[in-house]
Amino acid sequence: MGRGLLTPSIALPARWLKQEGAKAVAFHLRVSISAEDVGRKVTVRRVVPEGFRDVVGVLESWSGGVLAVRKRDGTLVEFPEKAMVAAKVVPG
Repeated sequence: MGRGLLTPSIALPARWLKQEGAKAVAFHLRVSISAEDVGRKVTVRRVVPEGFRDVVGVLESWSGGVLAVRKRDGTLVEFPEKAMVAAKVVPG
C-alpha cells in the first residue's frame, strides 16, 4: 500500500461551531503511512463508534488489513486500516 492512498476529508457544518456567525470549516485529513513504516513511531486518528480516537506509538505490524500500534504504556491497539482517517510518522 502506497503513501497517501487514503485521503478522506471532512467539512464541519457551521451549526457545529459555538461562535455565532462562524463559517463552516473544511480541512483535509491524510493517511501518509504504509506497511513500510512498521517499527516507526506513528500517530493515527481512526473512526470508532463514539466518533474519533487517536493512538500514538510504534507501528508493530500492518498485515491482512489490520494495524497494530504499541503505545508507550505497552498497550497494543489493533484496528482495521479502513478505520483510519489520518496518520503520519512522528518525527524524532
